[in-house]
Amino acid sequence: TEAGAPAIAPAAGRIIYAAPFRRYANVVIIDHGDGWTSVITNLASLDVAQGAAVQRGQRIGRTGSGSPRVTLELRRNGRPVPFAQFLGGRGFFPNAAPTQSLSTKVIHRTLLFPALGKG
Repeated sequence: TEAGAPAIAPAAGRIIYAAPFRRYANVVIIDHGDGWTSVITNLASLDVAQGAAVQRGQRIGRTGSGSPRVTLELRRNGRPVPFAQFLGGRGFFPNAAPTQSLSTKVIHRTLLFPALGKG
């Protein structure tokens, strides 16, 4: 992922946190309702503020230089949820492209950075 690439909201919701947090640089937490939240970390800059409503695909910030590794954690009722089960047009991320490298914390650039294409 290129430095300065846009990071986008994975689903619609309301921003409940948008600020620096410890060693995670800028962090955005989106409340999607019904107990679902997304935590996006390591953003170099923020384009949203606490309390703002966001739509799926809306830019929430940009990656930094050096190591622009943005992470995403999906949570349900405060607990991390492995989100690989939601990829490929099913569930929470209905338009996500399948990817080969997934963990519960890291998501491939096709979800957070669709403008960069697959790969």
